[in-house]
Amino acid sequence: MISVARIQGIETEYALLDRADPSADPDSLATELIFAAARAGAAAGLPATHHVPASEGRDLELGAGARFDYSGESPRADARGLTHDELAEEARTNEVRGAALTAAPTKWVIRLTPFEAHYYRGSAIHGPSGARLYVDHTHPEYAAPEAIGPVAAARYDLAGDRLMQRACEALSAETDRACVLLKNTTDGKGQAWGAHESYLMDRDTDWDLITATLTPFLTTRPIIGGAGRVGLGQRSERAGFQIFQRADFIEQLSSVYTTRERPIINTRDEPHAERETWRRLHVITADASQFAPTALLRLGSLSAVLSLIENHPDDAAALAARFAFAGSSQSRV
Repeated sequence: MISVARIQGIETEYALLDRADPSADPDSLATELIFAAARAGAAAGLPATHHVPASEGRDLELGAGARFDYSGESPRADARGLTHDELAEEARTNEVRGAALTAAPTKWVIRLTPFEAHYYRGSAIHGPSGARLYVDHTHPEYAAPEAIGPVAAARYDLAGDRLMQRACEALSAETDRACVLLKNTTDGKGQAWGAHESYLMDRDTDWDLITATLTPFLTTRPIIGGAGRVGLGQRSERAGFQIFQRADFIEQLSSVYTTRERPIINTRDEPHAERETWRRLHVITADASQFAPTALLRLGSLSAVLSLIENHPDDAAALAARFAFAGSSQSRV
C-alpha cells in the first residue's frame, strides 16, 4: 500500500529588506525580526517565557515560546557512514551552548545563567505551535512544526508566511524600520538560500536505493513544484525564464553540505529522533512558494515515492531505472 501519511515539514529562509536603510546589516535585521515576532506573540496572549534580550542592559523580556535547545544535534554525521569535521562554524550547531527547557535534570545540557542566555544563545526560538524561528546565514527562517501528511505540512508552511509577515509589520511599527519580506530562494545576483523539507523514514531502508530512486525524481519534480525565475545562471548572466530557482545552484549528486557544493541528494544524517530506528531525509532541492497547492504537490508526491521505496523496493528500483535512462519525457508511469 502506498501512503503519504508520514511525519514531514518545511523550513523556509526568507529574504528581508529595510527600505528605510537598504544597507542595514542583514544578520542584525533578521535577529530583530525574530525577536519582534516573539514580543508580538506574547502581546497577543500566546504562551510566553522571558527569553528575548532587552535592547539595553542584561534583562530578558517576555516573548512567545522559549529559546531553542541545540543539545544532541549531530551535524557532522553523513548517511553514507561518514563523519565530517570540516563544517563551517555556523553549521556546527552542536557546539552552541544550550539551555534546558525543562526543570528535569540532564547531563546533556549546559544550563546558562541569565547573563549567558542574553549574550550567547543566538536567536533560535521554539514557538508555541512547535515551529522554530531563527536566523540562518543572515536570513530569518521559519521551520514549521512536524505534521503527519502533506496537507497539514502545507498549511503550516502557509501559517509561517503569515507569522513572518506579522513580525515584519510589528518590527516596522516599533522601530524606524520599513521591512519588506520576500519568499524566494535567490537574488539573481549570485546568492541563494534555502527552502528545505524533512521526511521521517525507516532507518533500515537501503540508502543506495533512496539515492537511486530520488535522483531522477528530484530532478524532475520542479516541473510541478518550481516557483519560476527570470534570468539564467547564478548571476542572471543571460536572459530567459526557468521553472526552478535552485537549478543553477545544484552542483553535485550527493553531499552533506547545504550552503556550498549543493547536491541533489543531501546526506545529512540528523534524525532528531531515535537514531537506531529513524532517519530524517533532508531535501534541499525545492523552491519556496506562496502558492499552497505547489507545496502540497511537492510534499505529497515525494511522500508517495518514499512509501514506494520503503514498502515496494523492487518496484522503486525498476521505476528509477526507467526514468534515469529515459531518452524523452514520454515515459509512462
